[in-house]
Amino acid sequence: MNTLPPLLSAELGRRRLVECDAGFRQLERLTEAIDPDKSDSGCIGLIIQALRDRNTDAYRRSLEYTRRVNIVKPLVKERDELLERLHLVAPAWAQQIADRTAPHDADVPPGDISPAWVWRQLNDELLIRDELNANDIHRKIDIIDNSYARSPYSSLTPKHGDAA
Repeated sequence: MNTLPPLLSAELGRRRLVECDAGFRQLERLTEAIDPDKSDSGCIGLIIQALRDRNTDAYRRSLEYTRRVNIVKPLVKERDELLERLHLVAPAWAQQIADRTAPHDADVPPGDISPAWVWRQLNDELLIRDELNANDIHRKIDIIDNSYARSPYSSLTPKHGDAA
C-alpha cells in the first residue's frame, strides 16, 4: 500500500515532463515557421538552439539579443538609406562607411562633424521645401492679396510697386 503514492507521484512527474517536452517541440516548430530558410542562424537560430538544448539561460540571452536587434533595427534602416543616398554621389566613400573601413571604423565620426551637421540641416530643409508646390504657394499669396485689397486698411500701406 505504501508503494502506490510514490508510483503515482512518479507517473505524474513523467506526464508533466512529456507535456513540457511537447510544449518545447511546439515552440521550436513555431519558431522555425517564422523563417524556415534561416532557422539555424541569427536570432531565430539562437532561440531554436536554446529550445533544443532546454537551456533557460541561453533562451533568456537569445530573447535579450532579439530585443536589442529590434531596438537598433530602425537605426540600421536609416543608416542603410543614408548610405544609399550617399552612394549616388560618392560610391567609394559610401562603401568605406558601409564596410567600416578606417577611419570609418570607430564609434565616433572622423574629423570635425560641424560641416556634416550643417549639411544635414540644410539637406533636411531642402527636402521639406522640395515637398512644397509653387502653384499652391502662389494661389495662397493671391488669396491673401485679394483679401488685403478688399480690406479697409489697404489704403494705409504702400502697394507692391510703390516707393517708400
